[in-house]
Amino acid sequence: MNAFKKSKIPRRTNQIFSIIHASFISLFFFVLSNTSYADMNDFFEMDLEDLLEITVTSATKTEKPLSSTPGSVTLITRQQIESSGAQTLPSLLRNVPGVNVRWNPMAETIDIRGFGENPLTNRVLLLIDGIPFNSQTEGGLAQHIGFDFFNLDNVKQVEVIRGGGSALYGENAYWGVINIATLSGKDIQGGRIRYVNGDLNTDAVSIQAGNEYDHGDWLVSAQLLESQLPLSFWYEESDAIYEGQDLFIKGSYKQARFSYYRHQAENDGFRLSFNDLLQNSFFQSAELIEETIDVFAGGYTHEVSEST
Repeated sequence: MNAFKKSKIPRRTNQIFSIIHASFISLFFFVLSNTSYADMNDFFEMDLEDLLEITVTSATKTEKPLSSTPGSVTLITRQQIESSGAQTLPSLLRNVPGVNVRWNPMAETIDIRGFGENPLTNRVLLLIDGIPFNSQTEGGLAQHIGFDFFNLDNVKQVEVIRGGGSALYGENAYWGVINIATLSGKDIQGGRIRYVNGDLNTDAVSIQAGNEYDHGDWLVSAQLLESQLPLSFWYEESDAIYEGQDLFIKGSYKQARFSYYRHQAENDGFRLSFNDLLQNSFFQSAELIEETIDVFAGGYTHEVSEST
């Protein structure tokens, strides 16, 4: 049997990252303008009682202080996200008690209280600003071939409910609920560029800008990522390259609000050898694995006053 030879697929982002390497060789973080996080920095000045009064919405679908929430809820603030050093949401969730994150051949699986399945996370409901993000066909989280299912640069706080939430949320909430609250233009008030370089041929650049105006706010964020999945048959035996692009747009005008999220990714196929069991035996996946996710959400708030 002929030895396996991997054919390289032309990379659209190679030239982009070459320019980034030349321009950002000694730069990790560059601020485009004076980005303001004044509201979020107030967390550092809070005492324990004030921290317990931070509101969460995922446990009851209404805003309630963390101290009076009727459930096992963990709140991860923006300051905790930045200090954790996590680059992806699954990595961040490893710090939550009762949540287990593990790699399977295709993606990271999230288990809650010891309950979980392969190859995809299911029975865990993922919400982004209260909007369900689970796969409509499989029920699992939409991170089939990638590192992540939402860019951490856009996350304001994460609420994790351990335990069944189907009474409130219906399907996919049997083991727990993860609610991601995103940043807004009011939180950013400026712009920034972030560049990350690491092992496994990792290069990532993200751009974020946002601001508020008289009747609302706006935010635009984009990320390019090239890396390899951290399993030996991906990066060592197959030398497979992962490429991901993310776009997030969010805005509001008076009582109206909208958001759009697009995730597009592709990963070279892999080869897994079984020579220890049977000589010259192996499993070969498809040459290229691709996925595209588009999520659009909108809403309008109208307050009705009671007539006396």
